[in-house]
Amino acid sequence: MADSRLCSIPDCGKPHNSKGLCKKHYARFSKYGDPLFTKVTPGGYIQDFFETVVCTYEGDECLMWPYSVTPGGYASFWHGGRTNSVHRVLCAKVHGPPPLHHHAAHSCGNGHLGCVNKNHLSWKSVKENSKDKIVHGTQQRGQKNGNSKLTEADAMAIISAEGVPQNILAKQYGVTQALVSKIRRREMWKHLP
Repeated sequence: MADSRLCSIPDCGKPHNSKGLCKKHYARFSKYGDPLFTKVTPGGYIQDFFETVVCTYEGDECLMWPYSVTPGGYASFWHGGRTNSVHRVLCAKVHGPPPLHHHAAHSCGNGHLGCVNKNHLSWKSVKENSKDKIVHGTQQRGQKNGNSKLTEADAMAIISAEGVPQNILAKQYGVTQALVSKIRRREMWKHLP
């Protein structure tokens, strides 16, 4: 005879899987500690939050986005039939459409943390936005760059190792001779003193 036990969640009606829960509710319980947890918000709730909270906020402090973010930490939501960056949509709403090849830049430097304060946003060129990232310390350069094989100490040692052939330094640090040459000519790691 088949097991007729059902999920213990009211009105679920699905067959019991483990700990009195169906597969879906047990998976939620295992992952989030709550069988009723859901990341989905009621229809229109996020758009309503954007219109009533984000667009009307007048404070000077960062306003953090409580919903979905990109892997880089920037606020995102479904808008205009596709997923959009909240800061770009907001900047266009406040400052008009973007000039060609411009970014919605954060004056606070907290865009990667989900800041959506309209008073912190403006359109800036790629170059201007990169300069802002350097000032805010959010630019992924040097050893902060995930692809970097060298530390700042390694790069400084390469720069200061006068008289040592580049191919020897390349073998010592596990990089190419071309990279050692670029570091010495200050084409790379040029932010170091």
